Amino acid sequence: MLERFLQKIQDLSYGNLGISLATGGATFTIFATLMQVLGIPGSILIFVIFLYLSTVIAFIVFFLLNKRQHERQLRIRESIKSTEVNARSRCIGVVAPISFWSTNYYVEIIRAIRIAADRERRDIQRKIVVVDVAHEDSTDVEEILSDVLIEDVQGLILINIKLSDHAREKLFAYSIPIVNITHQDNKPPSVCSILPDHAGFEDVVNHAIIEKKSNASILVMKEISNPYKNVKVDAFRKEKRDIFQSASRKAGLVVHNPLKLLNIEDRLQIEPGNAYIIEIEQYLENYGDVIYEKLVHSVPPNTSFVFLADIVAIGFMNSLRKHNINPDKLFRIIGFDNTKESSWFDLSTVDYQLDVVGRLAYEKLQMALDYPGRFFYTEEKVRTIGIIRGSSNW
Repeated sequence: MLERFLQKIQDLSYGNLGISLATGGATFTIFATLMQVLGIPGSILIFVIFLYLSTVIAFIVFFLLNKRQHERQLRIRESIKSTEVNARSRCIGVVAPISFWSTNYYVEIIRAIRIAADRERRDIQRKIVVVDVAHEDSTDVEEILSDVLIEDVQGLILINIKLSDHAREKLFAYSIPIVNITHQDNKPPSVCSILPDHAGFEDVVNHAIIEKKSNASILVMKEISNPYKNVKVDAFRKEKRDIFQSASRKAGLVVHNPLKLLNIEDRLQIEPGNAYIIEIEQYLENYGDVIYEKLVHSVPPNTSFVFLADIVAIGFMNSLRKHNINPDKLFRIIGFDNTKESSWFDLSTVDYQLDVVGRLAYEKLQMALDYPGRFFYTEEKVRTIGIIRGSSNW
């Protein structure tokens, strides 16, 4: 008991203890003076006991007041801390190789995620932290994870990103749920994979090659392997290539093995009744010029060109017009991504419905954060929409 009492005394500042002694002494002096004025007799023992009691009472009063003030300060600090944590916990991260690729694919998805967040009430609205990585390399993603975690991001949306096992384990240890876009990953802490349904692409390709009875067909795409994801076969690239090959075979065309554009030393001879796959390194407009130089002089009329990016298709159309060749009623040209430029060129294309993809990603992550431990992994397919315009429909 005495030990605990002494500990309490040590917890108090010496200023409060001095005030307690001074208050006790003042109370004793007033009491002694009153007794003398009133003529009340008292022994020295009574005065000493009263001095002791008055000092102890004053000490206890100041101790309680000090404790109450200390508890009030703690409550204020906890309230501030709670506010800061809640503010940080309302943040979610979006990781994508935005600047590495030339398309607007990533930007449009991020814009849709922001719009979905802005539609929330202000008190539950989540802040978006966008992280741009060099490309889809899992090593790059792993390097930025620590920076993301320092900011205390509560959840992540990964666009076309493949995580390493080490990075996944690290996120799982921090209980950070993940929504994947255009990459299938059903391992924890992934809570959802949002994947494209290429039915719209199939509609456009079938329309140009089969319904319009193309004399030949050419697919311009990146190679099927994806070194940035460390995979020999990129599932989504392969799916689109398979759709092209299937349509070409149904049209009675002979499908040739893929050729790398840079390996074509001279002009490639395009024969009627055949289908070709040309692999390029990047989706850039200047590749349209290269394709014109390598192919056009030997391409028969009513050949379908299928580009897996609007920007390359537009570059090809510009190159044709630059050489006084009107592609209308000569070639059937199809792009991909439904960029705003595609409508200017009346280009048939494919819409990913990126606004739906971004909103769905935000909603899935929101549910996983609002109901931790009760939200199980799901896969969602978003249908692509084929848009048939004048470039292929003549």
